Amino acid sequence: MSPKETIGRLSGNEKLETEGKTEQRKSKLKQAGNQAKDAFKK
Repeated sequence: MSPKETIGRLSGNEKLETEGKTEQRKSKLKQAGNQAKDAFKK
C-alpha cells in the first residue's frame, strides 16, 4: 500500500486513496515492461 493510499484511507479522502492505487499500478506495469525488455536482451 502506498503512502498516498494509506493517508487517503485514514482521512476518508477517496481521491487521494485512488491516486495512490493508480500510482502503484503504473509502477508495477513499468516494472513488468522493464523485466520483459531485459528478458529479450539476454
